[in-house]
Amino acid sequence: MTTYFQKKLEKTILEPIEIEGCKVYVGKNNRQNDLIVSKLSRDEDLWFHTKDCAGSHVLLKCENPSDNMILECAKLAKKYSKGSLSSKVGVIYTKRKYLKKPPKANLGYVTYKNEREII
Repeated sequence: MTTYFQKKLEKTILEPIEIEGCKVYVGKNNRQNDLIVSKLSRDEDLWFHTKDCAGSHVLLKCENPSDNMILECAKLAKKYSKGSLSSKVGVIYTKRKYLKKPPKANLGYVTYKNEREII
């Protein structure tokens, strides 16, 4: 029998994916997205999200990411978004230090600046 608290904990557990020796986290719900931004990330980590489209937050924890790693993270952000079936989806990315969670904002909601875009 699964309790309420076990179900809640399962929704927040994140298993990293390894790409070229670096850890990548993909939030698959608002609670996990919030956890990525508030607890797992450091200032220099890269954060990815689809532009103008609901989707997962993707966090790349790596000191010197290659262009290929950035592209792979952008693909993950697209895959786990509402635009996953579209042929063209913009994915923005920026360093964690440029994210801000407004006071009283919903889980997983952030504002950002200094972003770059991959299509």
